Amino acid sequence: MKKIILFAFTIVYTLSFSQTFKQYLKAGDKAFDKAEYYSAISYFKKANLFKKKSDEVNYKIGISYLELKDYDNSLRAFMKVRQKSTFPLLLYKMGVSFMQNGEYNDAIKYFNSFINSYKQRDFYFKSSQQKIESCHWVLDNSNKKDILIKTLDKNINTEFSEFSASYFKDSLLQLTSFYQDENNKKNDYVSDIFFFQEIENIFQKIDVNIPKNDKRQLANGFYLDKKQRFYFNQCEETKNGKKRCDIYLTEYKDNKWQEPIYLNINDKQYTSTQAMVYVNEEGKDVIYFVSNREGGFGKNDIWTAKEKEFGVFENIEVLAETINSIDDEASPFYDNENKILYFSSKWHYGFGGYDIFKSQAKDTNFLKAENLYLPYNSSANDLYFNINKNEKGFLSSNRVGATKLRGISCCYDIFEFEKDIKTIVERVDSASKIDSLITVHKIDSVELLLNKIREMLPLEVYFHNDEPNPKTEDTTSHLTYSDVYKSYKLLKDEYYKMNTFDEIDKFFYDYLEKGYTDLKAFNKLLELLLPNNKIKLEIKGYCSPLAMNDYNIKLSKRRISSLENELNLVPSIKKSIDNNNLQIVRMPFGEEKASENVSDDYFNVKESIFHPKAAKERKVSIIGVFVE
Repeated sequence: MKKIILFAFTIVYTLSFSQTFKQYLKAGDKAFDKAEYYSAISYFKKANLFKKKSDEVNYKIGISYLELKDYDNSLRAFMKVRQKSTFPLLLYKMGVSFMQNGEYNDAIKYFNSFINSYKQRDFYFKSSQQKIESCHWVLDNSNKKDILIKTLDKNINTEFSEFSASYFKDSLLQLTSFYQDENNKKNDYVSDIFFFQEIENIFQKIDVNIPKNDKRQLANGFYLDKKQRFYFNQCEETKNGKKRCDIYLTEYKDNKWQEPIYLNINDKQYTSTQAMVYVNEEGKDVIYFVSNREGGFGKNDIWTAKEKEFGVFENIEVLAETINSIDDEASPFYDNENKILYFSSKWHYGFGGYDIFKSQAKDTNFLKAENLYLPYNSSANDLYFNINKNEKGFLSSNRVGATKLRGISCCYDIFEFEKDIKTIVERVDSASKIDSLITVHKIDSVELLLNKIREMLPLEVYFHNDEPNPKTEDTTSHLTYSDVYKSYKLLKDEYYKMNTFDEIDKFFYDYLEKGYTDLKAFNKLLELLLPNNKIKLEIKGYCSPLAMNDYNIKLSKRRISSLENELNLVPSIKKSIDNNNLQIVRMPFGEEKASENVSDDYFNVKESIFHPKAAKERKVSIIGVFVE
């Protein structure tokens, strides 16, 4: 009897087990097909708990994370797929994930593997070829512009997505937010346009009363100041969970916004979105917008049209292939004064995902698109670029440093940029200072020259953890400080992952890069001081408190050594060192000089290695210059 009961229980348990697995799998597939990826991941992971993990489930988890722009987790899921050949696009998706993570050599490897195994010559094959070339381009082009980029106020950027920001009537700020309705969290995410006024350096939300259809969602506003017109999207959700948008126009008259009109350039079968408008010489509106309609090059393309009368446009045409491609283009912005079109693309050579490009208008065409480089772009997605006459502006990005919801890169934040005037001025001032000191030296004013050099002290240069020559007991290094500096700069994305965007940018600009720039200027000044003089330099080396004190003292000596190697790159300085006319007094320290506020916890690398407080402790400082 007991055996019968046990057998019956086993059957019931097995049926219950199987049914539960199938229910989670079915729910996951349903959410996946509707592009509800958070829900899909949750259901698929629960299904994996009930049965031996299946390749199909792990593949769909990876795709879901990729769609949510959480590239670390997408790779973790893809790596669990055992029979990779069962999923023809798996290697391509892994290449995309690596590229979006800034791991370009791994991306090249997986794209090449995909090309070698994929039989079709379709979009994915061509895209892999293009992305391989893009990765090689990135490895050869790490140029960086003198641009300061910072996230906007937390009143504006949330854990959800904010994008498409620009100035509005009376210097207000307008933007789109894609968020979850707090009153009904079971609903899908919705979008709306919000307006902010800056009061005492704090952005506060205000109501502008743009009329809209209550059943539709607003997005992608653009204010045409010359005519007090506001172009924007009203969007609806399609059956597959995507958004389809139309462009509307409202005008400010009689102290209020008029009822919006539906533009004739819309096509009910396709989306029309991201309008940007300028006024031409004839006083007519010229619109650039994005659409996936037929007649383009593929996916979303940038189109243009000219106003015939209010709300009616003619000569609708797609831009040439110098702009558009077989992949997605987005967020056009036309600088009418300089005749430059800015836009984002997934196709042209870039750092990953969407990059921002510019193209100069010539006659009726646009020239070949040019990448805006770092830091406008990143390995993540960078869109919605706009710029004003003061060379300030906004862009949206899900780069590391953006406020996240659930995944590292899921959500867009609005970033404000401007020229790094401070760095540019410092460089110009350094050059001017050197030129003036050359004149001073010609009249043999050594004291004045020495005073100018001392104004730069203490001159501090910085090192990554355990650099140079990690995990050795050596007290010297063959590396120059330039070698160390260049390697350090490449780690910036790693620092972003551990800290906020603003504090890491501040360290890399104001400490690391400034120290290197100052060192170059110092070397030129030292050259002027050396002839006919015997000089003594006092140099201190410092460490963070992470390792044992004896090891740290040797590390400080290696750091001082790399700085000496840098000095030896200048022939006249090397000659003076060899002739003993330039003496270096070395003062290496272990952890005794490190701040007590810096962590020495080996297992908490966020605090002990990647935090700016720790980074500022790892340095060499020129503290004294003396003429004997």
